[in-house]
Amino acid sequence: MINLANSKHFVFGANFHGGAEVVNYPWDYTYTLHPDDAWYQTSSFAYANSAKANGPSGYFTGINSSGITNGAVWYLVNGGRQDWMNYTARCREVTIEVSNTKLPAASTLPNYWNYNYDAMLSHLEQALYGVHGVVTDHYGNPLNATIDVAQITGNYTSITTDPAHGDFYRYLNPGTYTLTVSAAGFPDKVISNVVVNANTKTTLNVVMGEAPHSQSISLQPGWNLMSFNIDLGANTLNSVFDANLRQLKDNRYTYSPQMASHFNTLTALNTAKGYWVKNNSSSTLSVTGQLLSCAAHPQSLNAGWNLVSYLPNSNMSISAALASIYSQLLEVRDINSAWVAGSGGSLSQLSPGKAYWVKVSAPCTLVYP
Repeated sequence: MINLANSKHFVFGANFHGGAEVVNYPWDYTYTLHPDDAWYQTSSFAYANSAKANGPSGYFTGINSSGITNGAVWYLVNGGRQDWMNYTARCREVTIEVSNTKLPAASTLPNYWNYNYDAMLSHLEQALYGVHGVVTDHYGNPLNATIDVAQITGNYTSITTDPAHGDFYRYLNPGTYTLTVSAAGFPDKVISNVVVNANTKTTLNVVMGEAPHSQSISLQPGWNLMSFNIDLGANTLNSVFDANLRQLKDNRYTYSPQMASHFNTLTALNTAKGYWVKNNSSSTLSVTGQLLSCAAHPQSLNAGWNLVSYLPNSNMSISAALASIYSQLLEVRDINSAWVAGSGGSLSQLSPGKAYWVKVSAPCTLVYP
């Protein structure tokens, strides 16, 4: 049984016995209630109420009138199957005792089948409710993930996905919950306001991480102003620029492939910086990485002229893009056009892949929206 449970990702189940008439739910080994005790009672009542409705008078009332019991309250058992399935395998399993006779005669089995048929279906239906979903990476590959519920804490409340398919099943009573999904190699993802209704399934598919963004930047012969809005990661000068590059500089350092290395003071590309680029001919740079967060990359500006990168991933008007410094803004320039406060100009929008010279009246901090 243990080998089978370890080889399969069981999430819901029951084991059947004779000797009493009751649904026994965890724990068996301790009087401490399972953190999901309320849900276990709900699902146990679904079985017991159906069995009582379809059985003879007094059926499923031998242990108590409700037809359900906490295992330890009934009697303590250490090392039982039910606790192992819930404790180690993280399956939601109960023990169902269907006959006061431990080994009922074969001739009576059809009667017990009729008493319990609808109840077994009711129990299986419970597996269709709660929160169901699939956890994948941004390519659609299933992930071995752990799901925790903020409102239900304690040992052994976490569930895991089936690594082969990424699917998970978190059984919950009606309510509003916050789920945290964790997977190795990815930041945790917190999903708030997950609503669970009675006798329905809430679908929650989770994609961990973000798909890499590919940024293409067109360069013209001669001088260009450019910037990246992605995390450059391991990208280097040689991996980003081709043989068309004549010179690259920011407002302090410079690099030219035609110059001896000791003359090149710019040795690496920095995220969220603006650059001058001189090209021999037209070319297109293509770089892949994670999009930068504008809020996480503020740019400190001095009074006067500043070379700034453009981080948003879409075109924006100057007033919208530079709203955080608009009261200090005097002038904006690219290679061929300009905007001047109070009079406007030929430059009206800022675009990804570009860098701009920005003139401000006082020190300030640029944070793109």
